[in-house]
Amino acid sequence: METVYDKIANEFSKTRHTSWPPVTAFLDKQQTGASCLDIGTCKLKFTGLDQSYNLASICASVSFAISIAVFHHLMNDHSRISACSEMIRILKSGGSGLISLWSVENQKSKKFTAGVNTVPFNKYLRYYNIYDIQMINSLLSSLNNDTFTVNRIFNDTGNWYIEIKKI
Repeated sequence: METVYDKIANEFSKTRHTSWPPVTAFLDKQQTGASCLDIGTCKLKFTGLDQSYNLASICASVSFAISIAVFHHLMNDHSRISACSEMIRILKSGGSGLISLWSVENQKSKKFTAGVNTVPFNKYLRYYNIYDIQMINSLLSSLNNDTFTVNRIFNDTGNWYIEIKKI
């Protein structure tokens, strides 16, 4: 994945010009000036990190964290579970998080199957683990549920969204 996005970064970045409504709604609920970790940074202007476990492990706690269109690029369950666990770990008690994942449902022009898919961008193929609700529930059940609660899971315009709160 890193190599593909390194190659397409300039062109891909031009396609990311507005925030999706569920992301905007989540951000609007956060306190002004609150600390945020944007996992898999793109165009949002928050403190962010991308792929560095060592930085995540020493990072101070944050009030909220977001990971928009990132976790579905991770290549295996272990990586996805580790990334979700780190996101939860870094939240302050009472902090909230938002994760978005591409979904099988509500796709207008794409025909995906649940699980591994490749999606072209220019001449490159990008890896996606496309989710259905059973896969979302499986991911969540793999995490330490004593540390967080799920506020809601919903599907909007081809993406699953998971809102969590750290206990």
